[in-house]
Amino acid sequence: MKKNILIGALIFVLGLSACVSPAKNRKKRVKPEPVEVVENIEVDNEVNVSVPASGAEVSSPFLVSGTAPGFWYIEAQIILELRDADGKMLDYKSVMTYDDWMIEEAVSFDGELSFEVSETTNATIVVRRENVSGLPEHEMSFEMPVVLLP
Repeated sequence: MKKNILIGALIFVLGLSACVSPAKNRKKRVKPEPVEVVENIEVDNEVNVSVPASGAEVSSPFLVSGTAPGFWYIEAQIILELRDADGKMLDYKSVMTYDDWMIEEAVSFDGELSFEVSETTNATIVVRRENVSGLPEHEMSFEMPVVLLP
């Protein structure tokens, strides 16, 4: 009986030692090279709306087309809003680009906005980056005037 216990203990110890590698076989940890941090990189933050022209008279529905920097897009989407002179939301669209949006360069967008007005109305097209964090420092928008026709 003692012989069986000794054999069992010996097998256990041998099995345990096979699982634990000796210190000489362990890989040495390599200290990572320092990374140079570059602050204040300037990127093009410009939004261009090519259609309609700034101040143009538009009828419903109308196409909004232009470009925005790739980092304005969240999952290939950007927001288009139409607001009247008092800031009231007349239309809201989340539009998708079909270009490569994971770049800092200009990426195209286009979407259709609709409205109903009974008289000629001053309004603003807002191109906005969706701010999923809600943090004010991540807010980015571009505004352009248009005139809505009944």
